[in-house]
Amino acid sequence: MSRALDLNPGAQTDFVMSPSQYTAYVGGVGAGKTFAGIARGLRYSLQPKPDGVFHAARGVIAASSYPVLRDTIVPTLEEIITITGLADWSKDYKKSEKELTLINGSVIRLRSLDKPDWMRGPEYSWFFIDEGRNVTMEAWKVLTGRLRQRGYDTSGFVCSTPNGYDWMWRVFHEDSENRVPGAVWYNAPTTQNRHLPPGYIDNLKANYHGRFYEQEVEGKFVGLVEGGVFPYWDPASFLVPIEYRPELPLYTGWDFGFGDLGVCLFMQVEWLDKQVADGANYKGPRMQVPQLYILDVIAEKEWTAADWALAYKERLETAFQGAKTDGDYGDPAGMQRNPSTGTSVIADLNTAGVNVGPVLKRPQDYSLRILNNMMAGGRVLIAKGVADTVSHALASHKWKLGTEGMKSAKDPVHDWTSHYVDALRYAASVLLPFGPRSVEDASEKEFEPNQYGYVFQQGLSKPDSDRWLGNSRKRRATFEPGTIVPRGA
Repeated sequence: MSRALDLNPGAQTDFVMSPSQYTAYVGGVGAGKTFAGIARGLRYSLQPKPDGVFHAARGVIAASSYPVLRDTIVPTLEEIITITGLADWSKDYKKSEKELTLINGSVIRLRSLDKPDWMRGPEYSWFFIDEGRNVTMEAWKVLTGRLRQRGYDTSGFVCSTPNGYDWMWRVFHEDSENRVPGAVWYNAPTTQNRHLPPGYIDNLKANYHGRFYEQEVEGKFVGLVEGGVFPYWDPASFLVPIEYRPELPLYTGWDFGFGDLGVCLFMQVEWLDKQVADGANYKGPRMQVPQLYILDVIAEKEWTAADWALAYKERLETAFQGAKTDGDYGDPAGMQRNPSTGTSVIADLNTAGVNVGPVLKRPQDYSLRILNNMMAGGRVLIAKGVADTVSHALASHKWKLGTEGMKSAKDPVHDWTSHYVDALRYAASVLLPFGPRSVEDASEKEFEPNQYGYVFQQGLSKPDSDRWLGNSRKRRATFEPGTIVPRGA
């Protein structure tokens, strides 16, 4: 079959002939992905019917919608069937049922994945998802559950152009911690397709540049995602080796993940002098801008407050020299009380020894704008080899897009990336400003005796033993410089 179809040597042939149960063919535009997916499906459709088995092999070709099946899959499938002679297209393809019967009795169905639950029920020996970037992990899981046709070798496979560190990267890529055992992906740049029309590659080179060229033409996972919330995030530049620095304050950001993934990020902020452009005649105060370092992450499901507190304290001891944090900032929804226990997540963590507090509730756009400004200036860095998952989340976090590629919702898509981004947002809303600060503002400010700040500064400057916290007798208080005491004490 491979000779009859004249497959491209290399990744395309390797993918079609792969013995692995779960495979992905991730390539650039025009790399022959749909062609390869159908060819691999025919391999499994041509399995001989085992003794005692009533039906020939059944397979399904799936895509994000029926228009995609009509415009992309059907023409390519008809071409391949005509070349191979495996069916009489005019008689054996039932358009109304979107079903093709091969000469050996095998059946290939074409189905939309706009509602993956509709795929529950049938039994298949193989399935092929075209342009997997346009469907969800849920669709993949539903279809893998259909691979149970008795007596046949089974396989599930997907072809697509990459789209950030999405579900395909997590399932297939060798660098993914969640890679399915035995799953294999084949990378194919557009240039490997010998059947493209003249000038096609030159046109791509003229219109695609930089990281976008690497993703859309070379078919590499480089962290770009359509509709990305953080368009300036570049894992190649911002995922670097970073060491904990005891002289800088240490903070954490928390997303509690009610019934879902919970995330705790460890981070530091360094204030750097803002550089003035060469030749600029600037005579104002010296300005500083923040640089954010994300040093570590804890991400788990179904943990109790005690579990989180233990992991938090152990991480401080092992990764941060036993340091104490200077601030722990969490989801304000963590203050909601559980009806069954009467306590909140934050209260439970506080009781367990983690002094996390809720941040002021703000629109998501508030922190996203701050983070994008910092990424544009290259001032968000993540510890490579330690917190790589956070980088992947930033690269893959995206807006929901309409048919014309425009943002169609005020909040980003809620998926696995949201928990990492939310933990970062909560901390960023407290730690990071929209603009630089002056060195004068950064220093400890002295207040006049007639200002409220003077009273609080005086109180905070005294040792704990000198601060009056009140007693059982209700007496009016009076404030004196350097101390706070009740009148008549």
